Amino acid sequence: MTANVAPDECVLLALYPSLLDEKIGNKAVEYFAVVAETFKLPLSFNEQFGLGSSEIDSLLDRVTKQAVDIKYPRLLLAGGYLEDDVTMVCLEALARGFDVFMLADNIVARDDAYQQLHLQRLFQAGAVPTTLKQFLYQWLNHIGDMKLRESAKLKLRIL
Repeated sequence: MTANVAPDECVLLALYPSLLDEKIGNKAVEYFAVVAETFKLPLSFNEQFGLGSSEIDSLLDRVTKQAVDIKYPRLLLAGGYLEDDVTMVCLEALARGFDVFMLADNIVARDDAYQQLHLQRLFQAGAVPTTLKQFLYQWLNHIGDMKLRESAKLKLRIL
């Protein structure tokens, strides 16, 4: 895994994003769409929870097709529920060879008291802890034109 992850190497996947609170002034679904549009990211949503293995396979098949032109595909994973769907998709994506980044600022657990414990399990399995905001700051620095960078910051409500 390289230290610097560019947006053109990533697919953003949000599992049951309607569970997420409003983020950075937008509803999570709308905000992910703005992020995807701004950085030309493939984006997938899944509003079904309680995913079985066949649904997870189908979802990851779709993500894999979106990442077909990416040499080292990175999956940015957000949504809920951490205890089941997020964990199962993360572990399966890791098994399929994706670098998985857990967007901890955009993940919902059924029980907040155990969120860090569940995340630690995934980090030990190979997922990388991060936040969507961290990626946005990194990607904004790749925009050479200062006016475009400032425009993107306003659009994303990142100041």
